[in-house]
Amino acid sequence: MSKKLVIQFPNRALLENPEPESTTVRKWVKERLNLLNQGNCDREERVNVSEGMGIAAIVLGLGTFSAAPTLGAAALAMGGISTLLTLIADASHTRKVKFFSWSFSEVKGSIRDLQNNALPEATSQTYTKEQLMSGNYNRQISLRSNPSPTADKTRTSESKGKFLTPLEACELRFVESSVREVILFLEKRVPPQQRWDTYLEMCQSVYDDQLDSPYFDMLDEVARAFPVIQTIDVPGAVPQAKHLPMAQQYLNSYAPPQQTQGYSYNQPQDQANSQPYQQPEEKEDLEVVIQTHSYQRPGLQVKSGYDDLLENIDKSGCIVGQQRSGKTRAIAKASEQKAAEGYRVYMVNLAAKKVDQDGRWNHCYWKVEVDIGRLKSKPAEDIIDEARNLIEDYLDYEGRKILIVDEWMSVASKANKYRKILTPFIEDCNQVVNIAISTGIGSGICIYFICPYFTAGGLQDNATIVSQLRLIMTFINKGETVTDPSGNPLTYESGIAKGIQRNFPTQYVELPDGVPSDNKRVYFSNGVWRGMGDERNYKKVNIKTVSDNSSPNVKKNDLVNLATGTPEEVLQEAISRAHSTDHRKLWDFVEEELGFTDHEAIKYVIDVLAKWMEKNDPTLGKKFIVGSSFKAIDARYSYSGHKNNVDETIALNDGMCCVCQVKLAKHAHHLSYDGKNDKPKKNMIPVCEECHDKVCHSELNWKEDFTSIWKSKSNPSFAHRIIFEMIL
Repeated sequence: MSKKLVIQFPNRALLENPEPESTTVRKWVKERLNLLNQGNCDREERVNVSEGMGIAAIVLGLGTFSAAPTLGAAALAMGGISTLLTLIADASHTRKVKFFSWSFSEVKGSIRDLQNNALPEATSQTYTKEQLMSGNYNRQISLRSNPSPTADKTRTSESKGKFLTPLEACELRFVESSVREVILFLEKRVPPQQRWDTYLEMCQSVYDDQLDSPYFDMLDEVARAFPVIQTIDVPGAVPQAKHLPMAQQYLNSYAPPQQTQGYSYNQPQDQANSQPYQQPEEKEDLEVVIQTHSYQRPGLQVKSGYDDLLENIDKSGCIVGQQRSGKTRAIAKASEQKAAEGYRVYMVNLAAKKVDQDGRWNHCYWKVEVDIGRLKSKPAEDIIDEARNLIEDYLDYEGRKILIVDEWMSVASKANKYRKILTPFIEDCNQVVNIAISTGIGSGICIYFICPYFTAGGLQDNATIVSQLRLIMTFINKGETVTDPSGNPLTYESGIAKGIQRNFPTQYVELPDGVPSDNKRVYFSNGVWRGMGDERNYKKVNIKTVSDNSSPNVKKNDLVNLATGTPEEVLQEAISRAHSTDHRKLWDFVEEELGFTDHEAIKYVIDVLAKWMEKNDPTLGKKFIVGSSFKAIDARYSYSGHKNNVDETIALNDGMCCVCQVKLAKHAHHLSYDGKNDKPKKNMIPVCEECHDKVCHSELNWKEDFTSIWKSKSNPSFAHRIIFEMIL
């Protein structure tokens, strides 16, 4: 029983079908539920057969012990060991100790019911929250106002998913209890290309946060927006007089599993059983006192959300807002204005969909705008490496600057398939946030995170620090309706608001009724709600980006004619394209945009171009390197993957300097320079700072050659000894 059952997902293409009238989302969800149920049944059968064989051996041993003690003892031992191993294997998989499908909690609950003569009735009895959460009920539950065959279905809290992993079991219970709303949410509220990530994140959020998950409130909004139609062919599609909240449906259908070691279920503390269950929105500790003075009143203030954001842009913040509420456009326009005033704007979006790449960030000094979820592992690592270089450049720059990180909830999610290789990037962002929190505006650090919603439970542990930043909220105004690109109506999302309230309790203020807004959108910051407004009042800007710089007359040089033009024409073309390119690595620029393929030819072009930029336009050169100033020799490291090479090199020799063998390695010394062909231990070695300066670059061991940025190298004898004798 040591082999673990892996529940495969259905074809992802069904879920991401963009056709608006397609039923493939429903098919995908149904197929996923079928796979989970079938996987549970298959594993249950295997466990029961294995335990049955063990019990049979024990019975056989008992029966034959008196006649044949040796044989009986052997049968008893084999049966006991087999049964015990099966129990252990099943417990390690499900985090529950069971015997023939009976868990200890079920046995204790049944005994307690018998002792108290608490035989259940198949009626519309009201149960306390503690009874529902404990899992000790096995009766027909009907809390709906007009019962139906579906509502009266007998359900046992632990009967579903007993033999699945805790996360899979939680997914099965959650989706089955609200399958109609889950399907509608994915179809109507989520763009096709984001459905896969949203589904995984939704299940992870319910597993982590349980009833505090904001997705319950989001599904409530969907249920109210799309009333049940009798002809919808999904479980639970039964007309109801009143919508039952998703959290209540989830409790009624399946009590969340008990907390187990290694998993983060947050079960409530035991309370008096006499207290009936109350819906979350009716609990006193969630009651919100609306501050009637917390919005802009007509005639008293004229500042719009755009104006407030522009005025306070040097104060870092976390911008949270529902879909189509204008959050991204607001910060994009405000940062565009600041770019015109001389700010450097850096932007990272590692979950950027095609619809997001509409040119709104063209004013940025440096941007990384890619959906790494669509990439394979190696290209994704290169993109993350570039994003880390961007942050390093941002920290090194001493002028006025803004860093914007979009789609934070997706990038830093526990459900992100690249969460492990994203950890260094998240830590870099944490470093920036810590500086912003500890030193404020005086440090020159200004960072904004953009989130479509916020729930700390769905983020990696080191990604929740953004909740300490200034809160900015954007919503569709109460009573207003806008449409998404597919024509679906969107209204105020109270579920997202409740999630923000839980994670920003000291900053959150409920959106009052009647906030005036010309474009149906509202904006919150520093305790005040106001109309979003728009950028029409912004002064006209003529942003001078790098591509606008006029190049001085190019001095003639000895660049060989590797392309079709003269050497001067080739250099002119390279400089012109360098101004406008989106590439941030010279090697990638020369190889992919200029079209050079020969390794030595690429090195030669980079050498000539880097020397020209150092002498004539160091600002252009700064575009391709990380640091405060540009030198031609820095171009030797301007290729994708260099940072990974450095990290791998420092990790060689057990992290120790390979020269002194005493101090920790901090640097990667190049024995020679070969651009994209650099490799750890081949021409890169781990050294401490002192040995790097005094030994590796000493006159005895290092040969300097400035005729080309690539020609300086270590003496052959020194390099040979280091590679073959000093590195473990």
